[in-house]
Amino acid sequence: MDWQREYDELRAEIAAYSPDLATKPHCVVFTKMDLIGNEGAPPIVAPDAFSSFAISAAGRSGLDPMLAAWWATPRDQEAVAARESFRHP
Repeated sequence: MDWQREYDELRAEIAAYSPDLATKPHCVVFTKMDLIGNEGAPPIVAPDAFSSFAISAAGRSGLDPMLAAWWATPRDQEAVAARESFRHP
């Protein structure tokens, strides 16, 4: 599987559906890492993502850092964007 192509196609679909939605904060999450084993998450170039995470819900790994980032980062980025749009009408 070409993970980079999958990511790029997904981002293009989101942008085609809603340019506004495409500007919202997002991260890359690789799930079911308990099935992949020692290979780890594939490298993805995602310059607009605030982070990437490798998680396993079954193995209960990687969840805390992902949830902490979701609680902090998107709101921080939206606040910065709101301040910028307020300064640049």
